[in-house]
Amino acid sequence: MADLTLLRKEGLTTDTRVVVAGNNAAPILVHSLVLAAASPVLASILASSGDTSEGFTIILPGMEKERVEAEMDRMYKGDLDLDLLS
Repeated sequence: MADLTLLRKEGLTTDTRVVVAGNNAAPILVHSLVLAAASPVLASILASSGDTSEGFTIILPGMEKERVEAEMDRMYKGDLDLDLLS
């Protein structure tokens, strides 16, 4: 998934914004396909969210952005089952 990691870092073809609530930092841009592949729960949520033309926004309250970013990096490397989001 190294190619997807590069696309993510460049913000190319990302269709999902992960917003860490209470943190005014920019959202973390990711690919919904990667989230869905990593988590059956997220796959179900993304599949049932309706119109996908504007992308998705996932809001994570009570999290630290640095931790979420690190976990997303691990997920793109295939080292994470997304326990963070379950």
